[in-house]
Amino acid sequence: MPGWKTYQKRLPTPKQAQTWFADSQAICILTGSISANLEMIDFDHVAELFEPWYAMVAAEDPQLASMLVIERSQSAGKHVVYRCQEPVEGNRKLAQRKLQLCSSEPVVIDGKRYVPRESSQGFEATLTLIETRG
Repeated sequence: MPGWKTYQKRLPTPKQAQTWFADSQAICILTGSISANLEMIDFDHVAELFEPWYAMVAAEDPQLASMLVIERSQSAGKHVVYRCQEPVEGNRKLAQRKLQLCSSEPVVIDGKRYVPRESSQGFEATLTLIETRG
């Protein structure tokens, strides 16, 4: 099977989809124009900011909160999937955190690999906590 990026431009054939799902253990959701403007909010790092976000949505509009499609990601994060009426942009970072490190050696945090960059205070990596996927 070719990489998933091919399917950002074209849908799989019915036979391809049937073959994939016959023995799959994980699936990928493609967002953007190919999926009729499906967009997803991706909460990374064990979804540490998901609960505060969800509480704000539920306080503002309980009905909307109850209708959201929410799934757990492979890295123990959360995905919130929804469809937009307007075309969606590509990915947009919504929340990040800088992490100070002692060296330039790559580190793995919550299953993701980061290569630190030199900064005025030593070395740092930027962790994306929330981003859209479109």
